[in-house]
Amino acid sequence: MGQRADALASHIRQQREELGDNIRELNFRMKEAVDWRHRVRENPVRAMIVAAVAGFFLYKLIRR
Repeated sequence: MGQRADALASHIRQQREELGDNIRELNFRMKEAVDWRHRVRENPVRAMIVAAVAGFFLYKLIRR
């Protein structure tokens, strides 16, 4: 019974470590996904196009 309990405790410890790693990775990816600076660095041409289109529509909205 003692060996089984030790194996179970070891398994739980390992699962906790893996879960912690997964949570850290998810947190990093989430921050990266909403970071506009990262998006601009990743694809500057797309960012320029989006900015130009947004500016055009904002201009049209204000000029009414």
